[in-house]
Amino acid sequence: MLLQPQWAKEEARQQKPQPPQQQHTPQQQLQPQQQQPQQQQPPQPQRPTARAAPARLPSGQSPAPTLTPAAAPGWDEVPPHMHSLERCCAAHQRADHSPSSSSGSPLEAELFALDPAAAAALLLHWAPQSRPFQAEQLARARPLVAALLPALRRGAVEFGRQQLADVAWGLSHFDAVRFSALHGASAAAVARYGQHVDDQQQQQQQQQQQEEEQVQQQQQHGDHWSAEFCEAMQVPFRVLPCALQDLRLPDFLEELGPALRRDVIYLDGGARAVEEARLTGWQSDIGATFKYSGKEMAPLAGGLTPHVAAVRDRLLLLTGQHYDSVLVNLYEDGKCGMRYHVDPLYDAWTPNTAVVSLGATRQFVFRDAADHACRWSYPVSNGDVVEMFGDCQERLQHCIKVERRARDAGPRISLVFKQRIRHADGSYAGM
Repeated sequence: MLLQPQWAKEEARQQKPQPPQQQHTPQQQLQPQQQQPQQQQPPQPQRPTARAAPARLPSGQSPAPTLTPAAAPGWDEVPPHMHSLERCCAAHQRADHSPSSSSGSPLEAELFALDPAAAAALLLHWAPQSRPFQAEQLARARPLVAALLPALRRGAVEFGRQQLADVAWGLSHFDAVRFSALHGASAAAVARYGQHVDDQQQQQQQQQQQEEEQVQQQQQHGDHWSAEFCEAMQVPFRVLPCALQDLRLPDFLEELGPALRRDVIYLDGGARAVEEARLTGWQSDIGATFKYSGKEMAPLAGGLTPHVAAVRDRLLLLTGQHYDSVLVNLYEDGKCGMRYHVDPLYDAWTPNTAVVSLGATRQFVFRDAADHACRWSYPVSNGDVVEMFGDCQERLQHCIKVERRARDAGPRISLVFKQRIRHADGSYAGM
């Protein structure tokens, strides 16, 4: 029998009971707001039209996914007073300031005692709740997440592939990478990594120096909790939620929209011509073209546009890779997706790729090229980054799942950053 602590009972008396809401796990398909009549219908953003500059949306970000592992193993063993991360943080803070507090709060002890499946289910519930958190709120949540780690580590040897992926995804919301993302990338840091900065950025270097040192200290001394579970997965990719959460979809629609187009591509070895569902564009700082499915894209004149270049510079700090080109994809609604595929390298591109999501939440799925039943599924939301490396394009395929209805998802842009192979003499492969 699950016992509810006194602090939870007191809070429950002060609040009106709320009806339960049906929610979903990261590995399940996200359901639209239209299927939840008890929630107020959010205003639908205006959809951009093909071959035209998309109109500015009322909001640059889709709502954060509300994911509750109601069907996940162990969720029934999670006490109701643990469901709200914000309330748990408040209770933990009160216990820390209590005169009788010595080593750890009662809530930490309860979390420590959860079995692995319950700890994993609770982590999946807490992770999306943390998306709006700022650094101070996130710092208050970290001791509670740390209390789950022993159970998660015990369960790692028995977790299946999706459970390991879910735990790594959940922990990424709370570890050092998330703290660094909250601070953003400074011009001084970009300069120290060998990138050129303009005069205005150089003038800002002194003011940003202190913030950059704080970010570096956090990266050096912070815990990368998700890393050990990513390593246990033994896959050539990682998913970084909230890494660039401050980006706004309307800014990119305005900047990129006029250059996006819908092309005809050729499938089945060129035997079948079809019109692409998504709109695409191509940018390159080195003048490289890009080929796939029978079409070749010339780069936009002038290299990377300002917003795209700023994202590229921030990815340098996040991934350690300098990307020189980017494929822009606009998925206009939920019926616009991308079937399973691999990104062509053509002996011209390195395997290092970073996919930045802007706008609506969509399901990003990897599957083993040799065993299609072996899959890893993630809800990617505004500001999330998927990094692919090593033999990812050889071992795995990936896709953006099509929703049941067009209105089930709003517009989403993905920026697929690529890196051309560069020879010792400074020349680029195939150019």
